[in-house]
Amino acid sequence: MTRLAKPSPDPWEVQPLQYDHGASLAIVSKPTGYIVAIVPFDEYFQTDDEPNADTVKRHACEIPNANVLAAAPKLLDVLEGILPQYSAYVDNEADKDIQERGEAWQSTA
Repeated sequence: MTRLAKPSPDPWEVQPLQYDHGASLAIVSKPTGYIVAIVPFDEYFQTDDEPNADTVKRHACEIPNANVLAAAPKLLDVLEGILPQYSAYVDNEADKDIQERGEAWQSTA
């Protein structure tokens, strides 16, 4: 399988975004320090006008979702690793299905 684009070097990690004093979460490439993605805070969920890392209110899913995003390069590597075995299995099962349908068709003819 060829990748169309090369992702930022992994591993990625979740860090407080410095721009808004840690209220948002940043997915950062550890080797380069580049921001890969930002998980912004929900401004309608806040009680403070300018939340920071200490005062921000987060939905229960924000940090787990950020961790899933940070794990994306590892997940991609694992999926690419199992793709050949999966493809072989699917091809084999498809062959069996075609053969079974052919036998069923022949028995009714």
